[in-house]
Amino acid sequence: TFPALRAVPGGSELLDALRTRDDVWIVGGAVRDALLGRTPKDIDLVVEGDAAALARELGSIHETHDRFG
Repeated sequence: TFPALRAVPGGSELLDALRTRDDVWIVGGAVRDALLGRTPKDIDLVVEGDAAALARELGSIHETHDRFG
């Protein structure tokens, strides 16, 4: 992974928790910023399946977007 993603608050823990999963992808501005060597503000994920179940598995749901489910 890119060091910039680990620099996001909670980033290291998130990436470690998702390391063996093949149903979750990092997307959006975090990818762009990491590629440019910048520290992302947050990490957006796309989850194949039940994203709320993954959030519960990781600890808690911090934010959801009705538009994306």
